[in-house]
Order: sequence, then C-alpha cells, then structure tokens
Amino acid sequence: MLIKHTSFLLNRNLEITNIRIRKINGTKNVKAIVDITINSVITIHGLKIINSYNGELFVAMPCYQNVYRDYIDIITLDNCIQREINEIILTEYSKI
Repeated sequence: MLIKHTSFLLNRNLEITNIRIRKINGTKNVKAIVDITINSVITIHGLKIINSYNGELFVAMPCYQNVYRDYIDIITLDNCIQREINEIILTEYSKI
C-alpha cells in the first residue's frame, strides 16, 4: 500500500494532490486499485492497473457493466488528461 501526498501538475490547472495505490495479490490481470484526488477536492475511486495480454500495464477508469454486458466508464476524461494521469499512476506504481 502506498499513500502519496505529492502534487503532480496536470495541464488546465488540475493537480493530483493525493494518490493511493493498493496492490492486489493473487489475480492474473488486475495488479492494483488506485484512488486519486484532484485539486484536493475531487476524489476518483476504483481506477485499476491492469496487465494487458501483451504484458504492458495500463490504467482503467472505474466502470460498470450494463444489461447488454457492455462496460461503461463512470468517469470520462479528456484524452490528454487521461494520458497524463496514466503516466503519473504507472510511474508511482513502479516505485512500490
């Protein structure tokens, strides 16, 4: 478990002010569950660090499965912001 109180500046005056990473043992694909706080005001719970089929790690936004068995993201972010958040989370994950 890692609780981080470091600030990471995203563009558009957004800042990740807290990252909490909980490693998951015993699962094949899900490596960790992550919570992030943006600007000390908004917290996003349930991001997942997932090991893809080709062995690369990526961050999945929280989602749910609808009645048609499609996965729907609960939070939708701008692609640029999502890439930055992914990079920050994976960098912090590699440190633990």
